[in-house]
Amino acid sequence: MAFRLCGIPTWLHWSFPGVGLGIGVPAGLASWWLAPDAAWALFGWTALAVTAVVLVHEAGHVVVARLLGIEIEGLSFAAGGGCCLIGETDAHWRDLLYSGAGLLAQAVLAVALWPVAGTPWPLAPSPNGAVVLAATNGLLLVLNAWPSGHSDGMRIVRAWRAMRGTP
Repeated sequence: MAFRLCGIPTWLHWSFPGVGLGIGVPAGLASWWLAPDAAWALFGWTALAVTAVVLVHEAGHVVVARLLGIEIEGLSFAAGGGCCLIGETDAHWRDLLYSGAGLLAQAVLAVALWPVAGTPWPLAPSPNGAVVLAATNGLLLVLNAWPSGHSDGMRIVRAWRAMRGTP
């Protein structure tokens, strides 16, 4: 489905909920033997949390791209997550800031959730949305920052090396 979101061409593939389900199903199954009553709640909260974190992450890229004057060609959401499609940047420092923006948005979310989440999930009697959102955000923050493939972490490493003039 194609539509415009805040003036940005956006493509939403039917498989996008799969990113949340892909993490929600194992989370629910893993909790089944610890707290069977909470397994369905954990599954549901995790699926919603992954979707929310992807949206927050991509919003971070959009905000910084607009502040830096980087052309946003579109947003794409599919089973693999989200992607903010941009034009070429004219400076490595812009690419560095843009690449770190999604991670920064997730870090801000983590700080905002800190007082609300309370007890970490394994110690909580039943999962609640804030705890699951905080844990999911933490996991996805690490995965997005890890420098591999086309991750933001790798884009940051490449931009930093280019700024320093090292291969």
